[in-house]
Amino acid sequence: TTCFLRVKDSLKMQALIANPALITSPKLQNLAFWVSQEDNCISLSALVMWVKLLKFARLTSRLNRIAATLERALPDILALLFIFVVALVAFSITGVLIFGSDLPEYGGFLGALGAQYDALFGNFDSARLYNANRFIGQFFMCAWLTISVLVLLNLLIGIMAHHYSIVCQHEGSLLEPPIFSQVAKQYRVALSRTSSQQKSRPPKPGLSLTAGVSLDPLAPLPGMPSVMQS
Repeated sequence: TTCFLRVKDSLKMQALIANPALITSPKLQNLAFWVSQEDNCISLSALVMWVKLLKFARLTSRLNRIAATLERALPDILALLFIFVVALVAFSITGVLIFGSDLPEYGGFLGALGAQYDALFGNFDSARLYNANRFIGQFFMCAWLTISVLVLLNLLIGIMAHHYSIVCQHEGSLLEPPIFSQVAKQYRVALSRTSSQQKSRPPKPGLSLTAGVSLDPLAPLPGMPSVMQS
């Protein structure tokens, strides 16, 4: 996709440079749009490339334990995520109805979603909420932080801790060598496996120098009479 967009943008640029009379504001805006899409594809490719490094989490038992914990806890995390989304949507709609006419960030549903998400990290102004609605402003934010942080976040931590303890019990002792030692061990195992596969590989078909031929230099070749016998 990135290569296709790069070729497409290059052809458009060359056409505009070759004929400047065709340069108009809509065409420049269209070209800028596709150039920005190319940047988006490059950024996503970089993200996917770095995420692929997670496949090396199986090299050591510590990283393998973390990957197994995430895999085991995924159904519970999805269920908790559903509850979080329901609570987020409910409080966002409530925020639009309460503060929509007084606070610009609660003027629409998407803006209220962003404001509620920012409030999880402490990015909110309690004084503005109080001035917008003295009766329910403070209670609204206190209820949202209680449900999202004190309840749901602690549930997430408890789910991860529970599944991590189960994975550790299945694997046994936690006393293990350092990560670098385990990586070196896996590297040696991979090298020995590769060498054994090369040794067990059947020989290529062709003329064998030793098949059916004696190594004695005085011995006659197959199909020829011996000089000593003549």
